Amino acid sequence: MKNLRLLILFFALLPLLVCSCSQSSGNTEESIAAEQPQQTYTPQEGDIVFQSIAYKGDLVKAIEGVTESPWSHCGLVVKDANGKWAVLEASATVRAQPLEDWYKQGTNGDYVVTRLQEKYATPEFIAKFVAAARKRTGKPYDIRYEFDDAKIYCSELVWKGFHDATNGESLGKVVKFGDLNWKPYAKFIKQIEGGPVPVEREMITPRDLMLASQTKIIYDSRKGKNKKVKKH
Repeated sequence: MKNLRLLILFFALLPLLVCSCSQSSGNTEESIAAEQPQQTYTPQEGDIVFQSIAYKGDLVKAIEGVTESPWSHCGLVVKDANGKWAVLEASATVRAQPLEDWYKQGTNGDYVVTRLQEKYATPEFIAKFVAAARKRTGKPYDIRYEFDDAKIYCSELVWKGFHDATNGESLGKVVKFGDLNWKPYAKFIKQIEGGPVPVEREMITPRDLMLASQTKIIYDSRKGKNKKVKKH
């Protein structure tokens, strides 16, 4: 009889318990959001910055569509000859432009930053990394995303800097073009190639560079806009 009364009491209180837990969960989420102000980014040499190019031409649409990622461009944070922050990037050519100007070319000014893990985050290694990437300064942009050194695309520039500095380590997973979402963009790709889609061509995409195990995401300008970036 005592057990029966306890059981009746439990079911009588159950709606109140559920309501209480639900309210508590909501308040906790709000509290967490309130306790985490929008992060600010303090540049360091060797950081890798990613953005979605605001000008959505056919090439940018293809890059983002083929890789199924909003990140169509990236570069390496460096200091210029005057000691000011800049981004070494492969655009029309490999060049460094002021960091503040680089921000402006991204969609809504948004960008994500990854930083080398502690194993690599030494002044000596970062100097080698940056110097190896700088050796490509002046090379033209590679619209075909080939892995030779005659022309350079954005993620290739960063990848090769790291590859040279580590004597052969891959920063992120190198993938084959045929493994990506190329079919909706086949017509544009064939125009660039002047022939069939190069399904066996290997490349490092901005997305795969962002997901490299040797780095960690340290800043996302969209954080205060309820968007997240995850590393897998």
